[in-house]
Amino acid sequence: MFNNLTDKEIDATNKLLQFGLSKAAKAFQGILGTEASLKSIDSELTRISDVPQYCTKMDSKTHLLKTELVGDLKGFCHLIFTENEVQKVQNAGLPEEVLLNNNPETRLMKLEFLTEIDNMVAGSVITQLANFLDLEVYGNVPSLHVMQANEVNKYIQAESVVYNSKVEFRATFSVPHLGVSPEFVWLLQENFIDKVKANAEQVLAKELI
Repeated sequence: MFNNLTDKEIDATNKLLQFGLSKAAKAFQGILGTEASLKSIDSELTRISDVPQYCTKMDSKTHLLKTELVGDLKGFCHLIFTENEVQKVQNAGLPEEVLLNNNPETRLMKLEFLTEIDNMVAGSVITQLANFLDLEVYGNVPSLHVMQANEVNKYIQAESVVYNSKVEFRATFSVPHLGVSPEFVWLLQENFIDKVKANAEQVLAKELI
């Protein structure tokens, strides 16, 4: 993905992604009230039958929370949970009366809780992209898509064609107390690389706070 970058530009990219995604892990921690950390960042995705393996989750039903980037940087991200992980996250963050009832109001509250998680986590990364690369960019309203695990990678690949995405990477978070490891897939257009090249010195000089 970063073959056309100099060593300095690769260092700037790694610093930016590491910092932004670490901020996302802190957002997880704040929302769920328990330890959360950035486990890994994978910028070289394996391919099976020419389909990039954006998501590695194999459970039968998978929840994708999508945020589209709007402004100077185009692309999208998916925060991905299994069905079991969704239940664990909701159990940790929602009151018992919501969890025990299944009516239109409580279903809406459960959905809004998930989209709020995505809004906070994606927003943490987008803010750092904007600050470090001097961009006007924000995330659109998150949307939830539920599908079988074996459909996820083809679904994201089809989106990548529509968006003409050239930059792809996957972050994995760890929330050990809940036994949850959400995956966070990003697909960005090529101008991300152009912005990194133009701002590499600035990114490397910025102090991480």
